[in-house]
Formats: sequence, C-alpha cells, structure tokens
Amino acid sequence: MPPQGLSLLAEVRGSRLFVRGERFPDARAGGSFALKEVSSCRWDPVQDALLLLGDEGVLYGADLRITDGALEDVVPRWALPLSRPGAGLDTEGLAFAGDDLLVSTEYHRLPLSTSLLDVAAFNRSTGEYVSSSVFIPPYVLSRVENNGGFEALVALGGGEVVVTANEAALSGDAADVRRVMAFQAATGALLAMAAYRVDSTADGRAFGLVEFARHPAVPTGLLALERTYRAGAGNDIRLHAVDLARPPADVTDCEELRSDGCSGCLLAPDDALEKAPIFSWSAGELTSAASGRSFPVAVDNYEAACLLPGGAGGEAWLLLVNDDNDSPHQIGTQFVLVALESNASASAEPSEIPVSAWSARARLQARGGGRWWQRWACGSGQGEARAAAVVVAAVLLVLGAVACCWCRRRLSAKQRLQRGVNMDSTGGVDLADMTPAAAGPSTGHQSASSGHES
Repeated sequence: MPPQGLSLLAEVRGSRLFVRGERFPDARAGGSFALKEVSSCRWDPVQDALLLLGDEGVLYGADLRITDGALEDVVPRWALPLSRPGAGLDTEGLAFAGDDLLVSTEYHRLPLSTSLLDVAAFNRSTGEYVSSSVFIPPYVLSRVENNGGFEALVALGGGEVVVTANEAALSGDAADVRRVMAFQAATGALLAMAAYRVDSTADGRAFGLVEFARHPAVPTGLLALERTYRAGAGNDIRLHAVDLARPPADVTDCEELRSDGCSGCLLAPDDALEKAPIFSWSAGELTSAASGRSFPVAVDNYEAACLLPGGAGGEAWLLLVNDDNDSPHQIGTQFVLVALESNASASAEPSEIPVSAWSARARLQARGGGRWWQRWACGSGQGEARAAAVVVAAVLLVLGAVACCWCRRRLSAKQRLQRGVNMDSTGGVDLADMTPAAAGPSTGHQSASSGHES
C-alpha cells in the first residue's frame, strides 16, 4: 500500500513550443547553439535559471515566466558545451553535486567515438570534465544494451546520495526490470541496488525509464518518468511516484534478474520498488490517475522532468520537456507545466535516504548458472519450457551418437567376416595345402583371419 501523499493529482498549466532550430547564445564567445534533443532539466537556484541538457553534451540556460500558476514563456539565456577528452558524450541525466554538475551518460557507439556508461562530474562554469563519480559493477558494464544505459539521474539527501537507473533491461534480465542504483556522492561507492518494474504495453513492449525527479511531498519519494513509442500509435508517457522508504530487496549480487523459473535471481513481486501512477499521456491527452481528468496537449518523446520553485497550498510545479531528436517530423521542443497536488503537506528533503534498509531487508542470491544456454532458455519469458527443451535435445543427441557408434561397430564386424568368407571361396588360401600343424584345430577360423590380414 503506497504511503499517504505518494499519489499526486496532476493538472496541466500551460505549454510553450519552440520550433526546431531555436538558438541559444554561446556563453563563452560569439555564436549560438540550436536547442535540440533535450534529455533532462533542473532548476538551478545559484543562477536562478532553468538548465536543459541536450543529448550531444550541450547545457542550455533559460528563464521561465510563470504567471498565476500558468506557464507564459521560456526565454533563452545561454548555451555551454560540455567536453570530455577521449570520449564521446551521449548525455542524458543532470544533477548537482556542490559546485559541479553530475551528468549521466549511456553507452552508445557514436559516429566518431563511443560514449561511456558513467556518471561524471563537470565544471559548472567551464563545462570541462572533472572526474568519473561512481563505481559501476562490472556485470552492469558488460550487460548494458547499446543506447539503453543511464538516463534517469537525481541527487537526494542534500546531494549526499546519487540515484540512477538503466533505461533498458540489462542483457539477461527480465524485459520489464530496471536497476535503481544508489551511490555515495563523496566516494562513488555503490550503497545498494534495487529492482524497478516498468509498465508494459498491451502487446508486451516494456517502457523505458528515462528520468527521475524528487517527490514534492514525500521525503523519501521519487518521480519516475517512463516512455515508449510504437509506429502508427506514437508515444506513450507515464509518470509514477516511487517510494524509497519501503525496503525492496538488494539485488547487487544478482547478475541476472528473472521473474520466471530460469537461472539467476528469482524476483518476486514485493522484491521491487513500490510505485503509484500519477498520469498517463498518449493520443494527445494527458490523464491524471487520481482524478481521471484529461487535458488536451500534444504528446511527444518526453524525457526531461524537473520540479520548479513556487506553488502554494500543497501545490508543486513540474516541468516536462521533450527530446525532438533534431527531427523535422516531430513537433519541436515543447515545455509543459503540470501542477501536482498532494493530500499531504510538503516535507523538507531528508538528510539521509534509507538505502541501507534495502540491504538490511534481504540480498537476493543467484540460483546459479548464467551460462549462454541458460540465458537463451530464459530469453522469451517461457524459461522452464525452453530449458526443458534444451535438456531433451541434449539427451537425444547423446543417444543418437551412441546408437550411431554401435551400428558402425556392428557393420564393421560384419564386413570383416564377409571379407574372410569371400577370400576362402575364391582361392585366396588353399586349405588342402596347409599342414595339420599349420591349420590347427580351428583351421576355418584361422583361414578367415589370414585372409583379413592379407
């Protein structure tokens, strides 16, 4: 049962659309950058500005104009390119860590380089790379799917804890399972890892997990944005509230997370993080889960979500921004303001996030295996049937090999005997010329043997 206040009432409060190619002036020198492919946003209280992060490593700053709780305008201020020597940048998530920016990047083969799976610190003023901030388990690095890495990123507990998750399932995991990883910001140590189940479409397509934001009312809560796309139907966007306080199982030791009977760790329903729906958004309507009320607003590839200052009387403001993929076939870059109202009063952000409770509850243990044939057997979600088929096929192959070997030996013995008889009948050996001593008591047998040796 979700804790009181986790569910939120959603209401659209205006939108602003930028056509493709809107320019932001370069913060370092002359020139400008086109706003495109926004993957994350955060409000920066230091600069009193909205920060937008593009997929290609450009950070944009903008002013927001909100009047009477409604979005009036978004005004470009500056653009700052991020740089990391020796690596490409497919930048996805954005958070603050002291004077630096934390940026999550996903593994992605780019035209001239490769983006690494990482959470890295960048200088907020210059955009220069500072350091890699977290220690990622090796099996996560080896099993992450191309272009399916760390998109969601948020700093909690006053910046003490950094939380991220993979967009797509790791190789070997169930299709709807994502791994939420909590790291200590100061050391980069992995504190705990929890399973999160994304929604699935009617035809079984799993959503991608693309953004985290802090819950406006529950101190240990998160907002999780999920997204999918299907040709002919368009985008489907879901926002959920997630409770970090109810301890899930720690899945750090599990290289594979399954919900069927295959190898790896068996993930029971209550082993994953608990979540509650806030809204769904498809076919041009955003529908609040709490009220059932729908708002006509164009849906697109929304990846960015961030809380804004302001709001009153238990109301918080959430800004949503889409990734236009720099495509002329999409609507451009759209900013949508959603008011979120809770039945609980807003709480201050906690100084500690109870990720230690995840480990205290239980650590799921693998049931063994993880070999290629076990991963193949689990691949379609019909694990037990496919595993049984593998065993039966292996037994049949062994029996076939044994039968073949036995038949060949029988045939060889029969051929040897036939060859001896043929030579006797054609005069290859004259039994009459053999002395009794030479012939011995088993003359016919020896003649057959002599004919074989010749």
